[in-house]
Amino acid sequence: MFDYHCHSSFSNDAEFPMEAMVQGALAAGLKEMAFTDHVDYEYADPSMHFDIAHDAYRAEISRLRALYSDRITLRHGLELGLQPHLAAEYSRLVAEQQPDFVLCSIHTCRQLDLYRGDFYRDRTPAQAWADYLEELLTIVDRFQAFNVVGHLDILRRYDAGAAAYPKAPLKEGFMTLFRQLAAAGKGLEVNTSGYRNPEEMPLPGWELLSWYKEAGGEILTLGSDAHSPDVLAYRFPETVERLKALGFRTVCTFEAMEPAFHLL
Repeated sequence: MFDYHCHSSFSNDAEFPMEAMVQGALAAGLKEMAFTDHVDYEYADPSMHFDIAHDAYRAEISRLRALYSDRITLRHGLELGLQPHLAAEYSRLVAEQQPDFVLCSIHTCRQLDLYRGDFYRDRTPAQAWADYLEELLTIVDRFQAFNVVGHLDILRRYDAGAAAYPKAPLKEGFMTLFRQLAAAGKGLEVNTSGYRNPEEMPLPGWELLSWYKEAGGEILTLGSDAHSPDVLAYRFPETVERLKALGFRTVCTFEAMEPAFHLL
C-alpha cells in the first residue's frame, strides 16, 4: 500500500498539515507515502500562487520521518505543473532540491487554465485532445527530470465533451507518448481521484492503461491525489485487481528518483 500523490498545507489548494496526512495514512494502512505538493510556475490563474517554501518543506518531512520511521516510509516528492517553456527552470529546481520522486503534470495547456475551463473554449473535444497531446509530447521531449506523468487524461476531469470523446482516434498519439516513456524509463501514475468523475475510473482510464502496457510500459505508481486524510489510498484495492487483469504485475516506489518494483 503505497500512495504516491498526496498534498498537504504546503500546497496552496490544501489545508491539512503534513502530520495530519501522515496520521491519516497510518489509519488507511499505508506503508509508504510521497508528499507531492504543487509547484506551478506561471499558473494561468494569477490569483493562485503554487510554489513551496522548499527549506521548510524538506525540514518538515525530515521531522516526520524521525517521528514515524518505525511505522511508515515518507518520501520527498514534487508535483510540477509543466509548460514547455518552463522545462529548463523545472530542471534546475529538481537538481537543487534532490527529491525522491517527481510527478510531471499538466494543469495549464497553451497557457490556458484547465480547471476553470478556459482551455476548452473555442476548441472541439478533438482539438482539445490534439493540443493537449502535442503539448505533453513537447514537454516530455524537453524535460527528463521526472518519474511519472501525473493524471494523464486530466481533460476528462474538467470537461464533459473531452470525457465523452472516443479514445480510438487518439491511439497513435498516445502510443507515441507511451513508447517514449517506456524507452526513457519513465511511467504513469494511476490516479484514483478519477473515480469521482462520472465514468468512475482512474486517470488515466483502463483503455489508455492497456495501450501503455501494449507499448511496453512497466512503471506505474498509485496515487489518490489526496488533499485531505480521508481519501488517502482511495479505492486502491479494486484498482490493483483491475491492473492485474490488464497484465501489470508490479507497482513502483521511488527513492532518490530510482524505482523499486513491488509485486501487486
